[in-house]
Amino acid sequence: MTKKITPKKSAPVRPDPAAKKRRLQNGFALIAAVLAVAVIGVLAFYVSSFTITENKISSTQGDSVKAYYLAESGVADAINKIKNDPAWKTAFETNPTWNQAYTKTDALYPNSSYTIVVNNTAKAHGNITVTGTYVSGNKTAKRVIKAVVFKATGGGGPLNAIGIFSDGSIKTQSANNITINNGGVHSNGNIQTNASTNLNVSGDITAVGNNNLTAGNVHASSTRDSHSNPPVERVEMPSVSFDNASDPNSLKARAAHVYTPTEFTNTVLNNSIINLTGIHYVTGDITITGAKIITINGALVSDGNITINGAINLTINQPASTSPSGLLAKNNININAAANITMTGLLYSNNTLSFANSACNLNVTGGIIALLADFKGTSNTTVNYNPSKVSTVLGGAQFSPVVTVQHWEEEY
Repeated sequence: MTKKITPKKSAPVRPDPAAKKRRLQNGFALIAAVLAVAVIGVLAFYVSSFTITENKISSTQGDSVKAYYLAESGVADAINKIKNDPAWKTAFETNPTWNQAYTKTDALYPNSSYTIVVNNTAKAHGNITVTGTYVSGNKTAKRVIKAVVFKATGGGGPLNAIGIFSDGSIKTQSANNITINNGGVHSNGNIQTNASTNLNVSGDITAVGNNNLTAGNVHASSTRDSHSNPPVERVEMPSVSFDNASDPNSLKARAAHVYTPTEFTNTVLNNSIINLTGIHYVTGDITITGAKIITINGALVSDGNITINGAINLTINQPASTSPSGLLAKNNININAAANITMTGLLYSNNTLSFANSACNLNVTGGIIALLADFKGTSNTTVNYNPSKVSTVLGGAQFSPVVTVQHWEEEY
């Protein structure tokens, strides 16, 4: 008989808390590691994508800058041709409908070009459009610059009975009292008056464009514009020979003193009472500030801008009947303060003559010639037109080498 042996029951195995904790910790570590790897992957992708994008942006910006420099070079090239290339110069100055297209390849960089298009709107007035193109791989960057250029070509004779002449527009934008004796007002553009303007002209008010004279008090011998029969004809702006090296009668060649802007400021404008005789020529901008009493027996000339910012008492006399006298700038004349200016001679700006926010008293025996005339501030202007005082400045100027950029516009 076999004896049945019954195995003994083993004691139940109790879970090890430490092992369970380790397993949980290992699980969390695995999850954290996976998440960390995922985060690192996302960050790496983002950084890589960001770097690539930044490189593309940087490359695009660099290409765009190169295209801009190409367009800018094209404008300079066009102006140089208008000034110095005989064919371009003659056509620009004599043909009111002249147009020209010109492309230069590999202008500044390999795989680059600029295209110049010039369209005249009148004699010696033109629109320049230059497109700069830069090719890098399969990318093409383009920039466009538009400029309006002008050159005074009217010779050296005084204007016929025109006390204030503008090749562009004449505007009065505030309380202006303007009186012209022995002459009229002419604009090759538009003439526009403000409601508080008093414009009294002994001669004619003529505009090649439109006379907008309904605002203000306007009195003249006659008013005519493009709507008149016959319409008003264009008058070429008289030229001034500022510093042409080949012209012995240029203002710079005839000057008693030639200064740099710094020299003129330190040696002349450093005084509160200033007396000058002859033609004083500054090769750059003139800025007059502070309270000063200035007497010039001759002319003050700048081949940049003339700016008056102070309470200036300025008197300009003609020292002899054949001597040039006046205030002349190759660029702008800006009168921004309550100045008192009494002048015998010519007030000439080859760009903009502006009276800005100023209670200015201006009395001219001679004439005013400007590319644009803008009477913004509260001013009292009297012009006693005298052709002999104008001709002493313009008489020797048979031409002007100055080509003025009247407007500059960039397209992206």
